Amino acid sequence: KPRTGRGADDIIETPEDERLWQRLRECRRRLAQEQNLPPYMIFGDVTLREMLRHRPRTRDQFAQLTGVGEVKLEHYAEDFLGVILDEKAD
Repeated sequence: KPRTGRGADDIIETPEDERLWQRLRECRRRLAQEQNLPPYMIFGDVTLREMLRHRPRTRDQFAQLTGVGEVKLEHYAEDFLGVILDEKAD
C-alpha cells in the first residue's frame, strides 16, 4: 500500500486495528477538548501509531513509546492504556 502520510493506513491491517485506531484518536480528542489543547499536544499520530503497533499493557511499556516522557506518562498513560486494555477484552 502506498503511504499517504496521514493516519495509520500503513499499519491498519484488520478491523480490530481500525477500531483501536479510532478509539485512540477519540481518547486523544476528548482529552484535548477537556484541556483546551489541540490534539497533537496530547500525542502526535506517530505516538498513536506506536500504541496501535505495540499495544502496551503496562505503564513501563507505555513509557517506551516515542513521544511519551514523564509528564505525558503521568497525565495520559491511564486513559490510553484503558483504551488498549479494553480492546484486548473484546
